[in-house]
Amino acid sequence: SERRKLKFKVLPINKPHHPSYHRCITLMNTTKTPLSFALSTTGPFPMEGVSASDASHKHALALLKAPAGPEAVPASAIYTLHPRESVECQVRFSPPAGMYHGVRAMEGADGSGRGVPGIVQEEGSLNSYAKGSLDVHFANGNQQAFPLLAWIVRPCLTL
Repeated sequence: SERRKLKFKVLPINKPHHPSYHRCITLMNTTKTPLSFALSTTGPFPMEGVSASDASHKHALALLKAPAGPEAVPASAIYTLHPRESVECQVRFSPPAGMYHGVRAMEGADGSGRGVPGIVQEEGSLNSYAKGSLDVHFANGNQQAFPLLAWIVRPCLTL
């Protein structure tokens, strides 16, 4: 399902170019009217690209000039998606560099409990997570947010 694509499950032993750090998320216009919007992300989830999901329907994703002024949509590109068309957003999990330096870095090497910024340690576990969102800013001022979650699973052995 598309909702499953909003979750990343990564191992710190895999570097950021590993496929588990990347998602292609499909958003569809199920209304009967064209929708104009901008896209952005929060947290450690940069957007790498946006494209029409069907190459034969390049008209589906029309790029418009962004409005100027304080009421402008907060992204640099505004897209118009026609009814029954979809758009693909390429998003990746971009973990802080400290994530690759082991559990001690995650917990805070100074013993303070403050670890890598943006990464939350699960209590009683070696695993941690990061949160963010894929945000849609519609031209009429409405907004929609899809939560993004990255589970950082530490390798461990059991007896």
